[in-house]
This record gives sequence, structure tokens and C-alpha cells, in this order.
Amino acid sequence: MLATIAPPASGLLFHRGIVMHIKDENGIPVPHVFHNTPMKLNKFGGNVVLETLEQFEKDGREIIEVQKSNIDLKKITKKNEVIKKRKFDWADFNCEHYVSFVSNGEMKSSQMGKYVFVATVAITTMAIIKIVRNTRRKKLN
Repeated sequence: MLATIAPPASGLLFHRGIVMHIKDENGIPVPHVFHNTPMKLNKFGGNVVLETLEQFEKDGREIIEVQKSNIDLKKITKKNEVIKKRKFDWADFNCEHYVSFVSNGEMKSSQMGKYVFVATVAITTMAIIKIVRNTRRKKLN
């Protein structure tokens, strides 16, 4: 499994995928990446795609982390069959949800949890500031 950063979200969001060496027509293993991206469609209309690592990197991605996994092609193929038509969704089917689903059968995204928490804190803070300002204005009038 790998994590990358890519424009325009460099440093803010990580794009995750699963690397698998698949033999080409000459029997030479070539690194490929299974990943879920809103920018591309598979032949079923879903957003989980398979690309060579070279194609994957052409989108400006910089690999920042690689983790060893025991996921084999058979498991990926079986899991992909279930979600082949599914569209990318930031909240409930992003790249991290996909990797988690293939890895352990659960759709989880720690990045989404962090961003939801930060957004909740920001919105709550803005609401409190607005209430305090309105209360002060009423007292002055």
C-alpha cells in the first residue's frame, strides 16, 4: 500500500492506493496501482481504477509512504467485483475507504474523521463568536 501527495492538496490530503506487481505480456512484473479517484472511470462507470505506477505518478503524485501488506491479486479482484460501479465520494467512498475495504473489509477513512473534527470545531467556534458579538451588540443598544 502507498500514500502519496498530489496537487492541489499537497500536504493537506494523502492519496492512497494498493501496489501490485502484475506481469506484462513478456512475463516481466510491472508495478501497478489500484486506487479510487474522482478523476477517472473504470469500464463499469465506477472510480476504482488500475494503472501502471508510471501512469499513476504522471498526475503529479509524490510517493511519501509505502507499507507492506499481504494483499494478493485474488483478494483485490474479489473486493473490486463488489464495488466496481461505485463512484468516488469524499465522505463515504474516498481512496482511503477503498484501501481499507480491500485490506480488512471495512470502509474507514482516518483522514475524513480528522477533517470532520476540524470542520466541526471551526463551525462551532464561529457560531460561538457570532453569539457573543450579537449579545454584546444587544447590551450596547
